[in-house]
Amino acid sequence: MTEIIEAANSSAGVSVVERILREFLAAVAAEEGFEEISRRLKSTLIEEKDYSHSALELALFGAAQS
Repeated sequence: MTEIIEAANSSAGVSVVERILREFLAAVAAEEGFEEISRRLKSTLIEEKDYSHSALELALFGAAQS
């Protein structure tokens, strides 16, 4: 129970969505060769909060796909 309380206290002010996205990005970054994709996704999803198709495509592939 103490772990749950500590986790809640450490994430105060951070939305559930952001916590989930951060966990996802950490998992992506842990995979070999995906560090740059993780950085681009973090910039797009966490910092810019842009969830549009074109922004996600750019973050995932590094360039717009045709």
